[in-house]
Amino acid sequence: YSLLFDIQNTVHMSLEMSDEELAKMQQDYDTYDKKGAKSPIYRIGNLRVTIVTPENKTHHFRVDEVGVRMNGNTSRTDFYDPEKGIYNLIHLKLSFQETFDKEEYYGSQAKVWNDKDRAVRKNRTFATLEKMDLRWNRCDDSTFTREYFAYQTYRENGVTAPNTNLVSFDWAGDHMGIFTINEPIDEIFLAKNLPASAL
Repeated sequence: YSLLFDIQNTVHMSLEMSDEELAKMQQDYDTYDKKGAKSPIYRIGNLRVTIVTPENKTHHFRVDEVGVRMNGNTSRTDFYDPEKGIYNLIHLKLSFQETFDKEEYYGSQAKVWNDKDRAVRKNRTFATLEKMDLRWNRCDDSTFTREYFAYQTYRENGVTAPNTNLVSFDWAGDHMGIFTINEPIDEIFLAKNLPASAL
């Protein structure tokens, strides 16, 4: 967690997804989002993370079968075509606990788990996070750091705020540029930042 959100570190993420999974994500957008609803379906990707400290110490992490879906409200858009590949930047939500087992979403491809393995997956985290948001620079912040320093200012003044950092992001073999990773505000965040009496 501290490595991931230290602005002094260089973070690189590679999200591996097959063309089939990308096409399914696009179809989810066509099915749900174009009709005014957010798709609840996560598609499968494999995440590779490399973090290099200023002392040039390198840390490698790998998380397989990460859930991936489109994120955001007004930013959702078409992004993939079998001929063009990924042609639009979109925000992403990653889930480290997705089980891909709901038949209404995955049909005959729904995973089947035994109780023990499913419980393990439902408790899996990366850097203490069960989910993570990846956002491209839609606000055209030329410094890429306004959000980071705004949240830091909040925390320094006693206002609870999530951590964020910059990441060099590759997706399905293409370099997407610099994205922002955001800590989601969820039960884990609340447990870290609020006294037990407030929960």
